[in-house]
Amino acid sequence: MKRLFTTAAVAAATALVLVASASGAQSGPSPSAAPPTQELPASAGTRGIPPTFTEDAHVALTPCRIVDTRIAGGPIGGGAIRNFHVRGAGGFPGQGGKAGGCGIPQSATSVTAAITVVSPAGTGFLRAWPFGQAEPTATLLNFQGGVNITNSTDLTLGGGAAAIRVKPSATTHVVIDVLGYYAPPIHAMVASDGSLSSNTSRVVSSVRTGTGTYEITVDRNLTGCSAVASTWPAQNHAGAYVSGSKIYAYTTNGAVTPPAAADLYWYLSVHC
Repeated sequence: MKRLFTTAAVAAATALVLVASASGAQSGPSPSAAPPTQELPASAGTRGIPPTFTEDAHVALTPCRIVDTRIAGGPIGGGAIRNFHVRGAGGFPGQGGKAGGCGIPQSATSVTAAITVVSPAGTGFLRAWPFGQAEPTATLLNFQGGVNITNSTDLTLGGGAAAIRVKPSATTHVVIDVLGYYAPPIHAMVASDGSLSSNTSRVVSSVRTGTGTYEITVDRNLTGCSAVASTWPAQNHAGAYVSGSKIYAYTTNGAVTPPAAADLYWYLSVHC
């Protein structure tokens, strides 16, 4: 399984990490002082660029059907290629899948899937590959006439509305169930004015809603996930909680008495 890494540099720069869920919303103190000038520490990296994340994170799903040619489309002829939707919410009824899709975001790079050939007309093999790429010489599974067989594997997704292509060497029905997907992690460095200093593709937008308060929008429903916000130096504070596809965060200047809401640079990480 692919793993998500963070760097010690951000941990060293973190003054406070506050994790809250949607069931436990956090709120910041009322503003009582002007925001201080905030400079990024050297340990935060050049201009606040967060750590480099080289691997996608895996999100497990309850098995969900995206393709069933017995319901729609009919069997795929031997040697024929058929394209299928995987991401988003559109196009699934036309390929026998669940209406509205299976919750796979547009940012997904691959899926874990179980592919089944059903009632094949003869002995042969099946190939599956990303839309927009050349057909591989490797096969996903081999089958015998009249015998159903399933193989589970990770499938890289191509671009465009359709994400994968399937080609059997003999006429057969095909069923595809998704079990999970891989996507870039949800991370961002947010500037004091609410703009994104840097971020992964999962972060759609960011806005400052008031002194020391921010609203971040991501590409999926975050129910069941937690948001971690951190800032610096040591006396400052940050907190965040999730609600649907939104993350609400606050930053506080702890150098004044009492601590007061302030516009600060801060770092966001979401864990699901």
